[in-house]
Amino acid sequence: MSLVKGGKKDDISWFFAGLGLTSIGMAFLGDGKPYLLPTAFLVVALGMLSIFVRQRTLVVTAFAIATVTAVVNIMTGLPVLTDEEAIILYASQLFLEGKNPYLYSMTEAFSIYHVPFNVVTGTTSNSFMPSVYIYPPLSFFSVAVFHNLETVDVISAVVTFAYSFLKRRENLFLASFFLNPALSYDFATGQELNLFAYSLAFIAIFDERFRYLLLGISADVKQFAVLIAILLIKFERQKLRKIAEFALPLLVSSIPFISKQYLASVITITQPVAQQGISFSLLTAFGLPIPSFLYTVLQVALLAIILLFNNKKELAWGLPALTWIFSYRDLGYFAFYFALQYVVWTAEKDGEV
Repeated sequence: MSLVKGGKKDDISWFFAGLGLTSIGMAFLGDGKPYLLPTAFLVVALGMLSIFVRQRTLVVTAFAIATVTAVVNIMTGLPVLTDEEAIILYASQLFLEGKNPYLYSMTEAFSIYHVPFNVVTGTTSNSFMPSVYIYPPLSFFSVAVFHNLETVDVISAVVTFAYSFLKRRENLFLASFFLNPALSYDFATGQELNLFAYSLAFIAIFDERFRYLLLGISADVKQFAVLIAILLIKFERQKLRKIAEFALPLLVSSIPFISKQYLASVITITQPVAQQGISFSLLTAFGLPIPSFLYTVLQVALLAIILLFNNKKELAWGLPALTWIFSYRDLGYFAFYFALQYVVWTAEKDGEV
């Protein structure tokens, strides 16, 4: 039974879904644990097979095997830590001790949680070390409850897959793992919370009634959804109500932590991190004397141009990807919006958005 009716669109849906499952399997293989190899290879094989054998039971089986593999990975030992995971774990530890994470230097995280050189990014490179926590409160709230990022990501993925299955849109959710490869990495190893934030935004596409509340919760994990909300609200009649719905989760969770440090690290449009990725800020990394604030000016200016001239509501989900051209730091973050735009494009064709 195919998922989406309609020729080429149906082909694309199954093709990307199969590649999404394959991407998840490859992420497990990349984790390098021998006891995960059999099921990881099986997920890859089933993912490739689902491109040609178009059965819902096949993709559900493949995702179920991937989920079991992820649970085994969690129960038998956590993967190698990244710098981001170390920071979030440290913030959750401070929170459980009754301390405000935004008032403490994050450099201590790297003396508690070992981050190998091969998974270090610009955040911990050479002369730069993070001094503030840059993510909204729900990031460390969730980890404080579930103890690690892996569990948060797997629960997010399973809930969202179940939701998409009931909507007969599981192929779209699975395609996300290919179009935004960071999601596969998060599902397999749980080293970031992009999957948690993305899952909420994915559900928001199909739930118009609670769309802005869901986007607000997503932005309370990582700030990606802020740009989507800014562009979407332009098309709403009850703008103030939608703004309030979006802002409510972040406002409620942030009240205990409000401080100058919080405002400077979470609410600011810049991030106090080293330039890295594929944006034009690499010109500075290569030695050109271009101040970091100039990239911020260009990024905000491009967002303003998009806000003024975009006349199609459905494009609000994907256009924020363009602003990362001028971001001071871009590690493929644009793919978050790219994957959502694919979902919107497919669902909009069937009159669901």
